[in-house]
Parts: sequence; C-alpha cells; structure tokens
Amino acid sequence: MDHREPPPPLGLPAPGGERPDRPRILARLAWILAALAIGSWTLFFLARTARNWLAAQAAYQISFRSIELIPPPPSWYRGGPEGFLEALRRRARMPETIPLLATRADEIARVFEGNSPWVAKVDRVYFPPMGLAVTLRYREPAALVKPWDSDRLYLVDASAILLPPDDLDEDLRRFAEHRGLVTINGPGLSTPREPRVGHRWELRPGAAEVAPGNSRIEAAARLAAFLRDRMKTIDRAREPALGIRYINPMDPANRGLFLKNDEGASILWGDAPGDEPPGQLSSEEKWEKWVDWSRKGPIPSIPEADYWEIRPTEVLHRHWKENPAPKSVRSEAGRGDRGRIPRIASGQSGESTSY
Repeated sequence: MDHREPPPPLGLPAPGGERPDRPRILARLAWILAALAIGSWTLFFLARTARNWLAAQAAYQISFRSIELIPPPPSWYRGGPEGFLEALRRRARMPETIPLLATRADEIARVFEGNSPWVAKVDRVYFPPMGLAVTLRYREPAALVKPWDSDRLYLVDASAILLPPDDLDEDLRRFAEHRGLVTINGPGLSTPREPRVGHRWELRPGAAEVAPGNSRIEAAARLAAFLRDRMKTIDRAREPALGIRYINPMDPANRGLFLKNDEGASILWGDAPGDEPPGQLSSEEKWEKWVDWSRKGPIPSIPEADYWEIRPTEVLHRHWKENPAPKSVRSEAGRGDRGRIPRIASGQSGESTSY
C-alpha cells in the first residue's frame, strides 16, 4: 500500500513544488464574486420588473372606492363608505385605481390619517385576497362652538378638532339637536385663528389675554363629549334638569366651566374630565351626584344670575351676590348687554343655600 503525504495547507507550496500564483487566485475569486453579484442584481431586477408588470395589470388593480372600511362610516355621514373614500381620495390627490402589489400598508395608513378630518387613527391595514381593508377609528362630533360676536357655528370633536359640517346628512343645527350636542358659548369667546377642518381649534393672538376663557375651549369640548355620552341614557323630556344645552368656558372669575340645562338653570361644573385636582370630585362622581339630587324632588327655581354648585357632600345654591353665573347664549336679552355681568361691591357678603 502506497504512503501519501497529506496535502499542504491552502496557499502553501507543496514540498519540493512550486509556489502557487496568489494574484491569479485572488483575481479568479474576484471574478466569481462579481459574477455572483451581477447575477443577484439581475435576478432582483427581473423580479421587480415582473412585479411591476403584474401590478400594472387590470387584475391586480382595485378602485380606491372599493377599499373596505372597518367599521363603515357612521350612519349620519353623507354618502356612506363610497362618499367617504371619494372625499378622502380627492383630498389626498390619489388616483382612482391603485395597484395592490405596489401598495404598502404604512402608505395607506398615512393617506387616511393625514387627509380625512374624520379619521382619528388607523389601527390596521391588510390585504385580503384581491382586496384592501382598513381598520380605523372615526372622530365623533362632540359639540358646537358659537363665538360670541359671530353667527357661525363650528363643529368639534372631544379634542376640539374642527369637523366639516358639509359631510353631515342634515342641517348642522338639526343634527346637533337630534344627537344632543352641547353648544359652547360665552361672552368674549373668539373665533378661531384659522378654522381648518381636521386641525385643532387655534386661538387668535391675544384672545386669551382679552378673555382667559378662550384657553378653555379644549376643556369644554372634552366635557361636552362626556355629557353627550351620559345624556344618551336619560329621557330629557321627562328630566329636563339633566339635559345640558350649553357650556360656558368664559367665567371671568376663573371658577371653571359653567353649564346651563334645559330648565335654564346654571351649574358650576368646574374642571373638565381628567383635569380634576386630587381630592376633588371626578366628572363621573359629579354627574352621579347631580342625577341623584335632581331625582329626589322638584328643583327649586332660582334667579337667572344664581347658580348651583356640586360639592362633595351637597349641592349648593349660590346667590348672584357672591359672584354671578356668567351669561350664555340662552339667557342673552340682546347684543347690547352681552358683556354686562352683575358684580358685587368690594367687601359685600354673599349667600349660599344647601339642599
């Protein structure tokens, strides 16, 4: 049996042999790597070209209007899902058809969130067989805002985002009445700086300095959404004390938000939901206390400038001499006396009555 020496390590000359040509070996390796890179790029290019070709075929394109909305728009939205998608497409300047294979989920999410004032958030975008579906959350109207020296009404959601009334299936005032929306109003309430739908209510320069209540519009909208949801559980015709029509954020004494109910009574609510300081009643607790108290018997009639205050242990009747309730649109007698709010003289004592 012949004895053979093991091969030398790579790159070393064999015993008694010639030294290998290392530059030639490296050159061959470089050519091999280059060929592999070119081949990979060619395959990638061919695959992308094939995908683009497929994406351009009619079988792989869908109408923008055929996107599935989960859930569909609310019943009061004019035009339904197709109208919603067409308005969105026009705002986003999207084509009427979109290629499924060339469309990315994150791009669709940005289109929806950035171009529809009704979209609060896109939760998911996915592609069922030969289709496209979007799971989303809609903004819900919470209140009307009526500036003090303007006849225009603005529709806002719970975050004071301006919403387009033209998308509703009925007149704005009728829509608000049918759905129990509160009107935010009060002396000195200014129009927004640039009323653009889909954007938050923005103060005019100096508006908060002239009337500090202008900085409470967002808080008032948040309270309006809270009250809207609570009033869905009551019969306002039978319990008018629980029906809230107005929120007044413009209290010059800085006591917080005032309400006016269907009976015309003013109620000092104070802070909006989520803004209550530690140790104070939450908005849920205030509502429950007001409901329980109002159902115990007829509510005494009080002068227009007086108001009710919901305290942890009782509901107090505050007399106007302490500091009157601010006027709302419901109680105005005319434009000439809108800014007139009775004030007590310095040092004059007030009165309160608990029930």
